Amino acid sequence: MAPNQKKGYERGWSIVWIDESGFMLQPVVRRTWALKGRTPIQSSWGRRDRLSIISALTPPPRRRRLGLYFQAHVHNIRFDDVIAFLTVLHRHLRRKFLLVLDRYSAHRKAVRPLHARHPDWFEVEWLPAYAPELNPVEILTRCL
Repeated sequence: MAPNQKKGYERGWSIVWIDESGFMLQPVVRRTWALKGRTPIQSSWGRRDRLSIISALTPPPRRRRLGLYFQAHVHNIRFDDVIAFLTVLHRHLRRKFLLVLDRYSAHRKAVRPLHARHPDWFEVEWLPAYAPELNPVEILTRCL
């Protein structure tokens, strides 16, 4: 374990990794098959809908099961969505946690006011820039 993870484990905190991902909800129109002499007709809508998901992965220090929490939004994730998500997550975990984040601007903007209001909720550890392979929830967010 990394030193910051050991600190959280020794103090009985949960470690929480957070990430978000966006999906465009447009159908993929490709080649298709049809009977000879019959032109295939594929219909699709022309809207540009999107879906953004913020998720957290929590391996608790005492139990041996992972927790996966997520929220879906129809707009891009903003800092107030991150604050609301962390508030709900803290209410569910009911303990202080070690928050591991990438350097997304919404994360940096959300952590400041939330930590000023509730300094006893969490401690923050930042991932290095451009290192998505260090965040285990990155892979899960792409699969949701």
